[in-house]
Amino acid sequence: MLHADDEPATTNEAASLGTAASPARAAFVSTSASAPPPIDALLGRSVGGLGGQKLRFRPQLFWQEVLPEHAASSCLQFHMDWSSGRNFARQPGDVEVPSNGGYARSVARAVEGSVPEAEARLVGRALREAVRVAAVRVAAVVRYRCASVAALTILLWRQVQQGDDGAAVQHLLSSCYCPLAAVELALCEAAKQGHTEGARLLLAAGAAACAQPVGMGKSALHAAAEAGHEAVARLLVHADPQAIHARSEALAGRTPLQVSK
Repeated sequence: MLHADDEPATTNEAASLGTAASPARAAFVSTSASAPPPIDALLGRSVGGLGGQKLRFRPQLFWQEVLPEHAASSCLQFHMDWSSGRNFARQPGDVEVPSNGGYARSVARAVEGSVPEAEARLVGRALREAVRVAAVRVAAVVRYRCASVAALTILLWRQVQQGDDGAAVQHLLSSCYCPLAAVELALCEAAKQGHTEGARLLLAAGAAACAQPVGMGKSALHAAAEAGHEAVARLLVHADPQAIHARSEALAGRTPLQVSK
């Protein structure tokens, strides 16, 4: 495992927060009698297209999967699941903090302060890729709706094993140093792809529905309206009702209503 000289984030104790069931978290049990005990961890999904470059691992109080694309500090607490080969890390401590509770969701946010430009580009690419892959998986489930129950069960189980559509995005938001600009670009991608759960997570991470990222010249609501994704558009309007009045520089000053299908 590669390591980078990054400092663990400091956060308040949150062991008392409750949990909620989610298929993208798991308690891993090794098949070996001498293996470490099972842990509750937030799963991720390996990100392609980074050209071998690494993303700094952002540690939390709860266990998170360390992806092959991560570079983690050697001062963290590590755990390897022998049966799956997955690696996990967290800030050192004896208190078990749930990976699917309120605290875990609250730290899946854009980081304050500056992030090196090269790292910001990589994180943005990873977030957008996670959104695109998740959108494809959701579309696959829709296509299987009329298939046999057995076929649908197999498809959904594969999604659970690889991380569900929202968990991969949440994992990147909490395990990487994501600047706000990267999060808002990813929100535009989620809107374009019609990925409602991804859009919800990115809004919660600090992205603004009316933001027009540099290089795009239009907001996430414009993107949803152009593509005809009504569910995402409703979510964005609920987050910021004024977003319907935003005029796009890239779309000749038109509002989301004017470009909607």
